[in-house]
Amino acid sequence: MPVEIVPIGRIARNMLAKMRRNMERNETQSEAQDGRREGDRNEAAVIGRLAGSASVRNFGEDKTRAQFIVAVERPGRGRPFYDYVLVTAWHGLAHQAAGLSKGASVEVEGRLRTWQGENGRNWGIEAQVFKVIDRGPNAAPAQTDRKTAAAGA
Repeated sequence: MPVEIVPIGRIARNMLAKMRRNMERNETQSEAQDGRREGDRNEAAVIGRLAGSASVRNFGEDKTRAQFIVAVERPGRGRPFYDYVLVTAWHGLAHQAAGLSKGASVEVEGRLRTWQGENGRNWGIEAQVFKVIDRGPNAAPAQTDRKTAAAGA
């Protein structure tokens, strides 16, 4: 039986191609099991101003929820238009949002969630990251330490 002499480069290319096909097949199978497709993500981010103060509710000792509406300016011709996004924040983020008032500028990142309500399908953002950009025109002045205030006087 004759022995075929194959350059090492061709063997390596064939092995790599086979490995890639196996990896792609495994990824496709795991995505199908998860119910996801490549590129599917549930991420949402908005920057805007609070349309009102946050509504805070406690559920026992260790669960706190804050809900508030963020007005996001939509570019348009002439006068500005706004989209109003309901944001739900839990635990530490809820405590952070509780101190904010109408007009505070915030950045919210989280996951988009939907639910069936009385008026049809609703949507909002469940906050995972919450940043205060500006406390707004109605914010209480920052409290200074007496020693710092006396040293500055």
